[in-house]
Amino acid sequence: MRFVDFNHELFFGGPVKTLSVRPLRLPFDFLRYHLWTCFLFVVDDIKTIIVPCTVFSLVTSPISCTLPRVALVLSWIFLHLLLCDVSNQSTSSIEDQANKPYRPIPSGRLTDETAKRLLVVLYGVCLLVSYFLNLLECSVVLCLLCFGYNTLDMSRHWLAKSLFNAAAYVCFEYGGTFLAANGRMDDIARTALWITFSVIAFTIHSQDLKDIEGDRLSNRLTLPIRFGEEVSRVAFLLGLLGCSLAVPHVWQLCVALRLFYVAFGAYIGVRTYFERTVAQDKRNFKTYNVWLVAIRLTVLAAR
Repeated sequence: MRFVDFNHELFFGGPVKTLSVRPLRLPFDFLRYHLWTCFLFVVDDIKTIIVPCTVFSLVTSPISCTLPRVALVLSWIFLHLLLCDVSNQSTSSIEDQANKPYRPIPSGRLTDETAKRLLVVLYGVCLLVSYFLNLLECSVVLCLLCFGYNTLDMSRHWLAKSLFNAAAYVCFEYGGTFLAANGRMDDIARTALWITFSVIAFTIHSQDLKDIEGDRLSNRLTLPIRFGEEVSRVAFLLGLLGCSLAVPHVWQLCVALRLFYVAFGAYIGVRTYFERTVAQDKRNFKTYNVWLVAIRLTVLAAR
């Protein structure tokens, strides 16, 4: 079969890429390329948002969740996460060149301008989809948080960054739980959402320990930069221990499980305090995300 040269643009006016492909494979190559681009936008948040928030939504729902609803939960969370990540990465290309050069913008898959055009479309898509799912208010709040965090540079201050992150987590989990429960939110679910806000607000700054170099390049005043690594690591250890004590108490777990969560939190906190290389911080952050999933499972005691 004859090969042809075909020029196509990336999403909404991005850089042109020349391909030599078979005509019948062109649509597949085009779709695969852009799906992979979307994946690269969210890949770092699979362990921090998609997995923990989906687990929370499914275990917090007061009713059993069918497979179609699980797919709906995942799709809604993924779509809004893509919005947040495109917004974030279109304003942090300098930081990403140092910390995460494989992301779509620093790797050259698309430009800042293209990402901003994609972002406008994603705002509209997220709001439209949420309108039909009766989640418009939640989507509006999440869009406003995304706009404030990235466009208004609220992420550059350590306190605002923690609070905005905590509020965004609550939005992701509220939307997921609402869909998993077919709109039947109860007091247990609302209490669990408040717990999520508190846990994230007190511990999420651990993500900044591995990104200090990039944050300095982008002039972000994160907690480790504002108060130093020593204070940040001690604050994380204390926050982790406090949450590991308080959350199991709220859900009235047995003594054995309470000891497990305290030991797990202490293990992560102590390792984060003593292990201070970038590679060690990345590994400990992954373990912290396992703890985030585990602490969400405590709500099962109330179901």
